[in-house]
Amino acid sequence: YFYGPNRHERKIIMESNDIEKLINDTLNEQVPKEQLRLPNTIRPLHYRLWIHPILDEYGEKNFTFSGRVKIVVNCLKETNKIVLNWDELNITDSDISIYSTKGTMSESLKTPFSHPLTRRDLGELGEEDNVTMFFAEGNSMLTTTEETTTVTATTDATVEIAETTSESSKTKSELIPWPVKEVSTNEENLKLTIGTGKNLQQGEEYMIDIKFTGQILNNLVGLYRTHYIDLSGKTRWLVTTHF
Repeated sequence: YFYGPNRHERKIIMESNDIEKLINDTLNEQVPKEQLRLPNTIRPLHYRLWIHPILDEYGEKNFTFSGRVKIVVNCLKETNKIVLNWDELNITDSDISIYSTKGTMSESLKTPFSHPLTRRDLGELGEEDNVTMFFAEGNSMLTTTEETTTVTATTDATVEIAETTSESSKTKSELIPWPVKEVSTNEENLKLTIGTGKNLQQGEEYMIDIKFTGQILNNLVGLYRTHYIDLSGKTRWLVTTHF
């Protein structure tokens, strides 16, 4: 019994694996650098990423994943849009939230969170038996420390208050919802553009919260699947990435 991709997936995989064609197309295309590079209006400071892969041979959601990312950014130039790299992720307008951070958010991030994943963090990712949650945290500016941090939070309709307590500090930060006007994707340049209802202000920090879903293909691109045969002759699947 072989459980593999359907016909549509096979077509995608064959096209994606034609490396020679991809190289030739890349060398021949004349694309302005402005379309390839992200705008310099915002700069990422910190991110937290959760990925929830499903490897259930008999489940209808087999070889799919859901995820969530929270990105803290600093606005370098006033703008009404946020542009991110994107590729084959299902994201709707309701999956994106933007918050303005007040005063102490950057201070609380000087000690990266080390608490375990909570139901509040997962949000609407869903729960599945026998699956593994992958968690990644990145930082382009801050230094990781060994200090233990615990987090508790409450939420109301308008303002989210996150209280962070550590051995050396206790800070509070307000996350004030920022209007999202529209969301669009560019499949040619692999970009996700988020239009905001109000301009992001220079010098201010914002948090972008995005939920997403996608397919786990076997074309060695992004989050992909592979397999091996165990000692009993049974096929075992696993998920990996170049991240």
